[in-house]
Amino acid sequence: MTLSTSRSPDKGSIKERIKAAIAKATAGLPQEQAAPLAFSLASTAVPGARLLKRRHWSIH
Repeated sequence: MTLSTSRSPDKGSIKERIKAAIAKATAGLPQEQAAPLAFSLASTAVPGARLLKRRHWSIH
């Protein structure tokens, strides 16, 4: 008998966690301050997520 198990990340959940972290941290900030902070948070909000290009992610 052979049994195999595979796991894949819930990309929808990860996307929502990133959006929530960015929204919470940038609330009330002007755009010129919020943009760099959002970029920095997006790249560290989810372990295993890596920003390749603007809006293109690699999730391991």
